[in-house]
Amino acid sequence: MDTLRRVCIIFLALFLLAPAPSFAEVQGAALPPPPTGSIPQKDKLTASADEQSYDDVRDCYVLKGHVRIEIGGDVTLTADEAQISSDTRAIWAKNTVTLTEDDCTFTGEGAYVNVETQSAFFYGHPTKLTRTSLSIQSDTLQYQRSAHLVIFDGHVLCVQEGKEKAATHLEYDIEKDAVR
Repeated sequence: MDTLRRVCIIFLALFLLAPAPSFAEVQGAALPPPPTGSIPQKDKLTASADEQSYDDVRDCYVLKGHVRIEIGGDVTLTADEAQISSDTRAIWAKNTVTLTEDDCTFTGEGAYVNVETQSAFFYGHPTKLTRTSLSIQSDTLQYQRSAHLVIFDGHVLCVQEGKEKAATHLEYDIEKDAVR
C-alpha cells in the first residue's frame, strides 16, 4: 500500500509541475491552415497565451494573458489580449501591444494587423516606433510592411539622432531610415 501511495504522489507531483501546453501546442503546433493561397508560407501564424478559446459566433480565436503571436519567423506581436480571425488571420490586439520586426519596435494601446496585406494599424495615444537613434510617436500609426513605410498622424513628435521635429503628418521610410 505504501508503494502504491508513493507512486500516486509522484505522478501527481509530475502532473502539477508539468508546464501547461501553449496555444500552438493545443492547436496542433500551429493555427489551422488559412484559406488556400491567401497567406504566404513566410507569414504563417503561431500563438501562445495564458488562456485560449474559440468563439463560434465571431469565428475567431480569443487569447488572454501574455499573448505572443509569431508571424512567420520575422515578426512578433505581444499583447494582453488578442483575437485572430479564423479565416483571414486578421489580428485585433489590445492592452500594451508591441510588434517587433528586426530592429523596429511598434507600440500602442491597440492594433489591427492584416497579415494578408502586410499592414498594421496602431492606435491609443501614444503610438510609437523606436529603433536605433530614432523615436517617433503619434496619435495613430500605420505600418505598410511590404512598402517599408510607416505613416504617422495626429500629434507627431520625431526624435532622430537628437534632432526633434513636430508635425501633424509624417512618413518614415524604414529601408532608407529617412523621414519624408
